[in-house]
Amino acid sequence: MNGRTWVDIKYNDPDSRGMKDSRKIAVGIGIFLLCVVIIVVLTYADIKIPLWESLIIIAIAFLAVIIPMLTMHTAVPEFRDKDLLLQTPFADTYVKYNSIEKLELRTYMDIGTRVKGFRLPKKKGGIFDNDEFGIYVLSVRLDRPPFIVITFKSKGQRGYVVFNMDTPEETEKVFAELKSRV
Repeated sequence: MNGRTWVDIKYNDPDSRGMKDSRKIAVGIGIFLLCVVIIVVLTYADIKIPLWESLIIIAIAFLAVIIPMLTMHTAVPEFRDKDLLLQTPFADTYVKYNSIEKLELRTYMDIGTRVKGFRLPKKKGGIFDNDEFGIYVLSVRLDRPPFIVITFKSKGQRGYVVFNMDTPEETEKVFAELKSRV
């Protein structure tokens, strides 16, 4: 990955939201694959089932994958005494307030390419790679700017986190709270 490094990222920690978003997707994909296996077994066993039953199985498979993706949270910030815990669908990031070098509020950004995570038309999250930051953590709804950009230093490496909340007002409130702690 172009010699780029990961900074202070922890993957798939359980959190207060119950089942992690990435686990919801994994369960959905498992149900989808089970439905595909059922259809394949029924086809190879030459068991005749009505078309409407096949369509129900296909609909269940489709919904099992799509519903978790549509209900995913963006970011859930937890302001702690010495650091920010940012819980995102594919990576939880800890950023110490005293390690933050720059804090920005942007209305546009080039997200780059997905390394790990999801890339829906309006929601994007996980580990991404772009020309400006290199490898970074992203959790945004592109249709609801602004975006909070945190530049921080940890263990001699520079790290970046870009996120927003479900509404612009929530994002601005989180930005103000974060700015007051830096």
